[in-house]
Amino acid sequence: MFKRNPEFREHVSKEPVAEYKVKTSSKLNDMYFMVELYETKETMKYRMKVDFEGLGGDDTLKLPDMGTPPKPVLQKGPEEYSCIIGLLDNNKRFRELKKVYVTEKGKQLKITTLKHYMVTEDYRLVGE
Repeated sequence: MFKRNPEFREHVSKEPVAEYKVKTSSKLNDMYFMVELYETKETMKYRMKVDFEGLGGDDTLKLPDMGTPPKPVLQKGPEEYSCIIGLLDNNKRFRELKKVYVTEKGKQLKITTLKHYMVTEDYRLVGE
């Protein structure tokens, strides 16, 4: 029988479980590009809070259940203001899920899904 994580968390932390923050080049104010992940009541879901110089947004991140506690990770993306959101698999390997970035034209804040994963019976991630 495969072990699954509980569907709901007993305690939901009010503090971000992961944060990525970069000061922007705004000369007028102390502004940032920021991505934060917060726990929700559902064990495998997180609330993403994103911000670029006061322009904010929210999204939901759902992680695959690999039978171990989820380990979301935020890493610097390829653009100046970008962040790759992913997780560590059971072999401690980073797996990318979403990208948050600011477009060059118009300075718009975007969230793009990079990959989807499913879990096989032996708790290995398989990309879709």
